[in-house]
Amino acid sequence: QQELEQAAVAAEAAAQAAAGRLGALEREAQECAQQATGLEQRLDALRAEAEAARARAAQCERDAARLEAEQALLLERLRALQEQAARDLGEWPSPERGTEPPETLHARLESLRGRLAQLGPVNQVALQEHAEASERLAFLRQQLADLTATAAALEDARAELEAGLRADFSQTFEAVAEAFRHYFRRLFGGGDARLILTNPADVAQTGVEIIAQLPGKRRQELALLSGGERALVAVALLFALLRVRPSPFCVMDEVDAALDEANVGRFCDALEELAQRTQFVVVTHNRATMERADALYGVTMGEDGVSRVVSLKLAEAVAVAERAAPASGSGRAVTWSGTRAVQGD
Repeated sequence: QQELEQAAVAAEAAAQAAAGRLGALEREAQECAQQATGLEQRLDALRAEAEAARARAAQCERDAARLEAEQALLLERLRALQEQAARDLGEWPSPERGTEPPETLHARLESLRGRLAQLGPVNQVALQEHAEASERLAFLRQQLADLTATAAALEDARAELEAGLRADFSQTFEAVAEAFRHYFRRLFGGGDARLILTNPADVAQTGVEIIAQLPGKRRQELALLSGGERALVAVALLFALLRVRPSPFCVMDEVDAALDEANVGRFCDALEELAQRTQFVVVTHNRATMERADALYGVTMGEDGVSRVVSLKLAEAVAVAERAAPASGSGRAVTWSGTRAVQGD
C-alpha cells in the first residue's frame, strides 16, 4: 500500500508539473499572439491612414478639375466680352463722321443699344472671381501634392515595418532554432531536434512545430513523446529562448520533477551556464538540484506549531562546515551565480 501511495504522489506531482509547463507554454503562446495582434493592428492603422490619404487625394483631384473647368469657362466668357466690347466700341462715329445725318446716327445708336441689351448684365467682379478661383486652385494643388507625399511616406513606412518585422523574426527564429538544437543534444546526450514554421511565407500568421529525434529513436512529433521527454524538450526550448533573449530573472516551478538523475545533472549544468546572465528562482523537491544552488529557501514548522521561512546560503554553510571540520576533510560546494532553490511545500 505504501508503494501505491508513493506512486500516486509521484503521479500527482508529475501531473502538476505538466500542468505548470502547459500553462507556461500557453502564456507564451498568448504573449506571442498579443504581440502579433498589436503588430497587425498597427499595420491596419497604417493601411487605413493610407486609404484615407488616397481618398482625400482623389477628392482634391476632383476639386482641382472642377476649378480648372470653371476657370476655363470664366476666361472664355471674359474673352467674349472683350471681343464684343472691341467690336461695339469700334463702331462709334469718329469726329470726322459727325457730318452724318441725325437719323442715321439715331438708328446706329438704337442698334448698338439693342446689341448691348442682348449681351445681358455684365459681371463687374469677373476678374476678382478669376483671381480667387486661381488662388483656390493653387491651394488645392498644394494640398494634393502634400497628401500624395504623405500617402507615399505611409506606404514606405508600412513596407519598411513589414520588412523589418520579417527580418527580425527570421533572424530570431533561426537563432532560437539553433540554440534549441544545441540544448536538445546537450540535455538528451545526443539526438536531434528542429523548429519548423508551418507557414514560412506569412511570418505574421505562421505557427511553430517541434520535431524531435531522441537518441536511438526515429524522428517524431512532440505529442508522441513521454511526459519526461516532453518536459526535457520544453526545458531545451526555454533555455534556447533565454540564450537568445536573456531576461533579468526566471522562475521555474518543479521543472525537474519528471527528470531522472542523469537528466537532472545535465539540466543543472545548463542552468549553471545560463545563470551567468539570468537570475533563476527554482521551486523544486529534488535534492540534486538544491545541492547545486547558491541559496535555499524553505518553510518549516517548529515545536510551537508556527510556520517559518528558513533561508540558507550554501557558500556560507560550507565555509562554516570547513572551519568546524578538519582541513583534510573539508568538502567543496558547487554554486550557481545568482540562483536560488526554493523548497516546495
